[in-house]
Amino acid sequence: MTAPALTVFYTGQGTVNGDQLNTFEQTCDTLAQVRSFSGIVGSSLFVRSTDGSVTGGAGTFYWNTTSVAADDSGLTTIQPTGSTSAGRWLRVNMSLATMFNANFSTPAVGSLFYQGLGQTLASLPPGSLGQVLTLTTSGASLVPAWAASVTGITSLTAGTGLSTTTAGGSGGVVTTTGSLFYDPTQVGWGWRNRLINSGMVVSQWNGASAVTLGTFSAFTNFTVDRWFGWLTTSGTGITAQQTSVQSGGVNYVLQIQRASSSTTTSTTNLSQVLETNNVVDLQGKTVTLQFRAQAGATFSGASGQINAAIITGNGANQSSASFVAGTWTSQTTVGTLAPSLTTSVQFFTLTVTIPAGATQLGVQFSWAWTGTAGANDYVRITDVEVVPGTWTAPQVVPERPPIWQQLAMCQRYYWQWIPAATTTYVGSGVVTSSTNAFVTIPLPQAMRIVPSAVFSTASNFRITTASNYTASAVALNTSSTPSVAALTVTSSGMSSGQGCVFGDAATLSATIGFIAEL
Repeated sequence: MTAPALTVFYTGQGTVNGDQLNTFEQTCDTLAQVRSFSGIVGSSLFVRSTDGSVTGGAGTFYWNTTSVAADDSGLTTIQPTGSTSAGRWLRVNMSLATMFNANFSTPAVGSLFYQGLGQTLASLPPGSLGQVLTLTTSGASLVPAWAASVTGITSLTAGTGLSTTTAGGSGGVVTTTGSLFYDPTQVGWGWRNRLINSGMVVSQWNGASAVTLGTFSAFTNFTVDRWFGWLTTSGTGITAQQTSVQSGGVNYVLQIQRASSSTTTSTTNLSQVLETNNVVDLQGKTVTLQFRAQAGATFSGASGQINAAIITGNGANQSSASFVAGTWTSQTTVGTLAPSLTTSVQFFTLTVTIPAGATQLGVQFSWAWTGTAGANDYVRITDVEVVPGTWTAPQVVPERPPIWQQLAMCQRYYWQWIPAATTTYVGSGVVTSSTNAFVTIPLPQAMRIVPSAVFSTASNFRITTASNYTASAVALNTSSTPSVAALTVTSSGMSSGQGCVFGDAATLSATIGFIAEL
């Protein structure tokens, strides 16, 4: 017999052949009726199970001429009574409802249902407190079972607070021969790093241009955002620059270099200091400073070393200038590390305990150049993080917040406006006299405090009403807030009471830097 083409039949018209008759679905009521009937290819029937005799309840079955599966009273298979050859009625489209209505030898509620040997369904009853689910091999199948513990794990990525051997609560004891990894890319870690712009990806201060380092002067020594560099004593030819690497999982580094043939040997420093709000919860806790570093082929630091330090204090949001001067309240170096760099990128960690009363924290790198600089006398630093807990390389995967989040965090401390094209407007306001206009500029993020502002030459800006008026002075107004900068713009020949906009005077040289750094 073969399956015929689908056909519509009408009473008294045409003929119905055997193939067609045998592919019509038939119905019956009980398991016994099915067992008394053998089908052929194409046969199907619907069993109503009006007496409850069919395990799994009512359903549709089709005839499989090659099946030799064991009869399970209709959960999946029904074998004709007395048949010793191949041929079974097999259930079509088993549903979850069918499974949970099945008459298993163990209670269905809370049981685990799985496909056992011979394509049949089986169930595992609920486990007890302290057991964990395991899988054992049985032929070509994996059979679930309950056990008291799990052993033999070679690596484990886990959430905060787990250790390599720990009570697992209702999951029993987990024993591992490997190491735990701090991996913030996994669900459950969240942000733990207290430093901002750890990967040197945001560079509002200088873009991709090199900045020359000198002795410390507040807010003139920033390299990439949040990171400031300085020389302990006067020197020349030392620059810092955001450098694109895009290799080995590293996007950017900060490269600090001594110019070829330079003989400056002043100690060079790189630091970031944290707000008190980001420090207090670390009091009395263990934290790890972690970073990647690499030396240029002619790096001249003694023994190829740099120094890394974690420094704390007890004041509240004291300045970076005080940090450099060593005058934070109770300023203390709580840990140092002096790794030797190579021309390969290496990962380093320093673990310390934060003093119980600490309310400020800073990270500092430093090294002294020696002799005369070669062509590649530089240090590269990136992925600098301070995270709670004890970690050793290479146990830590650096955090990678999306770039927009990193930019937003940096703009709490600094925002630079540069026109994307000439004749670009950044603020609006009103002309208050023939010589003054009051202008407001919404800031992209609420800044740490009311910012100070640094403007390029005043003539780079102008007020526009119906006409353009080149500025002769631009200053931050005392009505500024952390969210809105207010400016007083001075010009001449304006008409009081007119609305106005403020922007560049048809030049890309117009820049404004809003600063709320420590």
